Amino acid sequence: LKGDTACAVLMASASTPSPLRPALTHAVVDAWSLTSLDEHTGRPEIGPWLRGWVEDDPQTTLVWRRFLPWRRGERPRKAEADSFFEHATPEREELLEAPVWRVLEVLRARAKSLLAADQRRESEPAVLVLTSSLALEEALTLAQLIDFKVDAAVRRLADRTLVVAATLGGLSADGLLDKDAAGDAKMAKGDATEETLETLVTLDGAAGMAKERLLILRQTPGVRPGSVPDGWTLAHAWSMRRGEEGEPVEEIGIWTSDAGRAESALTRSTAQSLAEHTAAVVGCAEALATRIGLDTPHRDMLVTAARLHDVGKASRIWQDAFGAPLGGRPYGKTAAKWINQALLDGYRHEFGSLSEAAADPGLRALPPDLQDLALHLIVAHHGGGRPLIRHGGEVDRAGEVALRFARLQRRWGPWGLAWWEALLRAADAEASRRHDEGAG
Repeated sequence: LKGDTACAVLMASASTPSPLRPALTHAVVDAWSLTSLDEHTGRPEIGPWLRGWVEDDPQTTLVWRRFLPWRRGERPRKAEADSFFEHATPEREELLEAPVWRVLEVLRARAKSLLAADQRRESEPAVLVLTSSLALEEALTLAQLIDFKVDAAVRRLADRTLVVAATLGGLSADGLLDKDAAGDAKMAKGDATEETLETLVTLDGAAGMAKERLLILRQTPGVRPGSVPDGWTLAHAWSMRRGEEGEPVEEIGIWTSDAGRAESALTRSTAQSLAEHTAAVVGCAEALATRIGLDTPHRDMLVTAARLHDVGKASRIWQDAFGAPLGGRPYGKTAAKWINQALLDGYRHEFGSLSEAAADPGLRALPPDLQDLALHLIVAHHGGGRPLIRHGGEVDRAGEVALRFARLQRRWGPWGLAWWEALLRAADAEASRRHDEGAG
């Protein structure tokens, strides 16, 4: 063999054959696009399409943390946990990847050891199971971890991220899985030693272990902890304990050296009226439509959706729950540092916007297909309505949301519909950024 042929043979002999992959069909993509469904039996895991079918033992990734978004006596709330890990993203130095069977063996052994010493700990948080996108999928107490079925482990744990309570242990000083490696009971009280924390490779230390981008620690609401370096910004606050009015009295604070990663509600110092916010979003939508060259009908549709997207915030429920000042209501942005979730009671302002939007003369002047698209953009501008959204008992209107999504998905395809959604979200985000930075 000579020349290119010889080179190709040598390359082939030195390379691992590419694994087989399942076909990427329209039905599979459609199933993946139903992002507002927590569970969907027809939605496959994405792993085989990324890595192919491989014969290696199914793997999972572990992270040990002292602080989990899990209040004692309650089950974790998905929306809260998802927001928490969006900001408390696991860092590379925390991660340990191992075969599922080995992980389950070690963690179950650790849970049995803790319960053998104190049976009253059976409802203690043990593991949060996150999807590849760090969305909460499952929460396991010590007792549930012991009862976890081995034959279901691969299906439920493979290609997941397991956030393990540091009190459980299971990680040796050498950074390996070890069923005899105990956690420290003091860690649950917030007074673990740095030596213990280093062994467990957690990033949320006793006084906080400052890394380049992330610091997680227990704090009092509204009080800057002394262990936080100068120049760092509170990116997210999760209430560990609430008062009688639902206000946080103890928090887990996630601090960052990158102010751009912080939630705007925590850095916003002034409220903004709903009329001002709406006008700003409309202006951004008009500018965006011009830059990308939308024709007049689609430009009118996008601007109409921008004008109506937040009218549901005028609800007294939303204004009270978000701490809007009594004078000058309705507000589109408030400076409140916490949301009264009990008062909000699941109300979604984008769903509340639909009834007024559907009767708006400007929307009704659009062609029927663009009315559909505008209504979908309104209900989906915070990620809902694909195809479901919390509806507060208004089943008929929620059914219309789902059917509308199906019609538009057929009309535009999964990528096309997502593109339209991105336009309104971009305009909304830009208007909010300008207000938060004092530029508009």
